[in-house]
Amino acid sequence: MDVASRTPEGDSNICGVCGNSVTIEPTHPPGDAPCPQCGALLWFDPLTDEVIRQLTVQGASIETEENGQVTSIRLTGDAYDDFSIRHLAKITGVQTLDIRDTKITAAGASKLRSLLPSVLILHGPERD
Repeated sequence: MDVASRTPEGDSNICGVCGNSVTIEPTHPPGDAPCPQCGALLWFDPLTDEVIRQLTVQGASIETEENGQVTSIRLTGDAYDDFSIRHLAKITGVQTLDIRDTKITAAGASKLRSLLPSVLILHGPERD
């Protein structure tokens, strides 16, 4: 089955039916979209106010668009390390994730890039 609603931009997700990694723009609300590969309905979890609050408490800086859509998250501090990757991989709908001031290793950043292919992951030495 060919589904015509493919777009190169959007949020990342993994289809629970066919297992393919997809990037597509979900509806807002409710946050769903068809899988471009098999047509199954995918649900996307937006960053909730609670998640944003928790990230901010742990030293994150959040940038948003005028409509409130989170575009960039900058994480800082020792609270973020390679054990955080599993939780950070659940962040969807963000364009940039800056993890340069954390304890996340190069291997952890590489893993995060593979889990969030549509997100620009900044890692490495800070640039002045």
